[in-house]
Amino acid sequence: MPGLLKNSEREPFEVHVYGNRIIKYFTDNNKNMISFAEFCEGKEHWETCRYFFACLHLAASDKVGISTIKKADGTDVLLLTLLSKD
Repeated sequence: MPGLLKNSEREPFEVHVYGNRIIKYFTDNNKNMISFAEFCEGKEHWETCRYFFACLHLAASDKVGISTIKKADGTDVLLLTLLSKD
């Protein structure tokens, strides 16, 4: 039960709230493209899945584009591109 108790203490998941935070990150940092890892840096691990879901919602709404690139070491990087601030 400790896991459930911790979960109940977290803010409720609202996809629009998390999506707005992603859009705000673009504008606050004056960027049109960011990596998902860069955005999630310093955030709690349980928030990562919430932000990923919000990214998918933004992509379905044509506000963010999602793509990947392969680094020289073979790892993939998830990129987010701002398409619309509205």
